[in-house]
Amino acid sequence: MKNSNIPNNRAVLLARVSSKRQAEGFSLDFQEKAGKNYAKSKGFTITHTFRIVESASKDGREEWDKFIKHIETDGETHILIPKVDRALRNFRDLARIADLANHKGKVFHFFNDGLIYHKESHAADLFNLGIQGSMSTFYSADLAEKTKRGLQEKREQGQLPGRAPTGYKNNRETHLIDIDPVISPWVKRMFELASASLYSLRTISEKLIKEGAPKKFYISNIEHILRNPFYHGEFRSTGKLYKGTHEPLVSRELQEAAIKGLERLHKSKYRDVASTFLYSGLITCGICNRTVFGEDKKKGRYRFYHCSGRLPCTKIDYVEEAIVTREMEKIIKTIQLAPKVIDFVLKRLEKDSASEMTAKTLQLANLKAELTRNEHRSQRALDDIYDPDKPEALKASLNARLSDWRASKERIEASIRTLEELTPDRYMATLRDLLELSKRAFSLYGKMEPEKKREFLNLICSNYLLREKTLEPIYKKPFNLLAKGSSVQIGSGTRIRT
Repeated sequence: MKNSNIPNNRAVLLARVSSKRQAEGFSLDFQEKAGKNYAKSKGFTITHTFRIVESASKDGREEWDKFIKHIETDGETHILIPKVDRALRNFRDLARIADLANHKGKVFHFFNDGLIYHKESHAADLFNLGIQGSMSTFYSADLAEKTKRGLQEKREQGQLPGRAPTGYKNNRETHLIDIDPVISPWVKRMFELASASLYSLRTISEKLIKEGAPKKFYISNIEHILRNPFYHGEFRSTGKLYKGTHEPLVSRELQEAAIKGLERLHKSKYRDVASTFLYSGLITCGICNRTVFGEDKKKGRYRFYHCSGRLPCTKIDYVEEAIVTREMEKIIKTIQLAPKVIDFVLKRLEKDSASEMTAKTLQLANLKAELTRNEHRSQRALDDIYDPDKPEALKASLNARLSDWRASKERIEASIRTLEELTPDRYMATLRDLLELSKRAFSLYGKMEPEKKREFLNLICSNYLLREKTLEPIYKKPFNLLAKGSSVQIGSGTRIRT
């Protein structure tokens, strides 16, 4: 270590900006050039130059700490700094500079401010340094406070501050967050795969690559995406949940299903066998309510399914895979309707759809007319509120009624959206596809690859309960209705059995 107390003409030059954006300009170059000209005029030799791109308001200022450590331990007497606010943005920095001047013999030259500070400085110089340092500290604190208020206001308005999540992008012109047309379809695909309760995070990552994703999604990133409420229209910031104004990528229901599917698959320590055992992760023990998993016996010659055998189960019942397969095939047959039943249902639905469409059209027209009246009332109320000639009592009354009208508007708009989504021409196509699936369910299942069979089994049931070598299905909608339709009555009492 050099003796830093011996006066000399060697100097250290500091050039600092607060952000990378400022560094992209010419500010650092200008500060360095001005410092070199000042050193030349004073006969100083600059032995080290620090170019720092770092905010003074954050903790852990690594580059600034390196600068302070250098002038504490090396032998330069003169410290060249363009302005006081380049070095003093908090009282801690002011105290450190005063300590270096008084105890280390350093001379600080704030050359653009015309201020030189050292241990022999007059009281007026110390006062001037304190005033400028206090102003810099106030400016930094005030800027931080305004920034926090601005960010909080942005949150209250439904906008997430900062970088957009994966599948979205920051719009530099509008300062809003838009959907990324390239990545967003793959984010949606993540939710679809996770909601199936069939794929681990690693498998989802691998499937996305196989399906042509433009980038690799890592396991930690996928889990963060699936649990991030931003994708269904909300966001969490500063420990609070806010309603976002951005466009959601998925529905709340799909995200909840994805999280449940992920937790269902990953909660068992036997989840890794799901890729080799067809029914692992799909079945639950009907007694202890724990996951049923597959196990090979005698080097794979025999394959069984069983639970862990913990209480309330008193023993482990091993069920052969062939028995489980037969039970699954019985369940699939229960949702298969006879062709005559399907034809009858379709003809009846097509007959009823015309009259239903007329009724819905009339209902939509009434709702839209009510919405128009609501908007006119609200606009007239706003005109009266901002009219300086209207009495204050009237304005207060209108303000109170405006909130009711806004709530009424939201209800009407929601009803309109629901009716538009449930028009017969939309759900008839879905019903035809569903009935076609029912007609061919068993034959389609027999031709599927194991992975597709798992998807299909998870599609029709939310769970399968295993009790004494018998499976009890918990059907999802609308397959529960198809299962009940194992026999239906048509016309004058004819019964058709499936």
